Amino acid sequence: MNRRTTLIYSIIQMFFWSGWAALLGFSSTFLLSVGLSSLKVGILMGCCSLASALLQPLLAGAVDRAGTASLKRVIPALSFLSIGFGIFLLRFSVKPMTAGILFGVCAGIIQLMSPFLNAMASSAEGTDFGIARGIGSAGYALVFPFIGQLCEKWSTNAVIIAAILGFAGTAVFTLFFPAADRPHTEARAGQEDGSFAAQHPAFMVTLSGVLLLYISHVLLGNYGYQIVLSKGGNSIAFGNGGSIAACAELPVMFLFALLLKKKPASFWVRITGFSFFLKAAVILLTKGISAYYAAMLFQLTGWGLIQVASVYYVNEAIEPENAVKGQSMFTSALAMATVIGSFAGGWLIDTFSVHTMIAVAAAAAGIGACIVFLSLKSSKEAGHE
Repeated sequence: MNRRTTLIYSIIQMFFWSGWAALLGFSSTFLLSVGLSSLKVGILMGCCSLASALLQPLLAGAVDRAGTASLKRVIPALSFLSIGFGIFLLRFSVKPMTAGILFGVCAGIIQLMSPFLNAMASSAEGTDFGIARGIGSAGYALVFPFIGQLCEKWSTNAVIIAAILGFAGTAVFTLFFPAADRPHTEARAGQEDGSFAAQHPAFMVTLSGVLLLYISHVLLGNYGYQIVLSKGGNSIAFGNGGSIAACAELPVMFLFALLLKKKPASFWVRITGFSFFLKAAVILLTKGISAYYAAMLFQLTGWGLIQVASVYYVNEAIEPENAVKGQSMFTSALAMATVIGSFAGGWLIDTFSVHTMIAVAAAAAGIGACIVFLSLKSSKEAGHE
């Protein structure tokens, strides 16, 4: 392990996931506070996530062609753009929908950045992604309850301030990261953007199951505030739940290098689905905040595990010249899940109830778990049929 690159990369992850905690974790809290309904929140966040999902493969292809050193330009540029929107929101009083659009663009940008951040780890030899990603979750765990308390006792502008700080730290430390550039490579015959899916059919089947797992995660995460309110909690309780979830992820992230010595990454991706399902089932079938807190512990072998395992799995399954594109497929699945989950969650809550929305999340996780488990036999099989 290269300690210097791992340290810098860990700091980048910490700032990035702190910004993610603000923009994605407290999206409902902020947008409801400016006067938007749950349905409008869902539509807005869904549209921004859709834009992110469409842009990720295009930008990833450009980065693959330009070389990984271009990541040191792309990530800061996107960060400073979001900082500008955030400052505008703080400085000027705007209409609810205008505030929502600016917030949504920032949320879309941070999702767009995710695959490029993951790809940076492989651009510097010896960088331990598991440890760095664990530090990212630690940052998430630290800021989440703090943001919740500030929102409850002061103002939801705390969400914007936290996002600005997250983007700023990500941009600055990315500039110091010693990424080694890969030489410019042309896409191989049959490996162009349009044929990626055809060249990796089993990978795409697995990805369809992962998409359903992510939809469940988005429903329970983006509308977690409404879930907590339905169980008698408030912003502070919501923040505490997010902190418990982030802390639960830490052991598997820090120790994932040891898990890889036992089984390949594809094995660990395969077992994550059942934790997604159990988390949703516990939230669905129980009442009270204590049970909600207990359900967050399934993050250990669910969201936490798939966050690190998927990065290594893509590196195992996808050829190096398509590495960034492969990473972008997983994060595009999350972006698409955010689109579907945002639209569906807002509509389900406004039309039916929070309980119905949780039931749909549980069903999506159950089906997704089965697809991932059955489709993933080995990383080689999944990547090259």
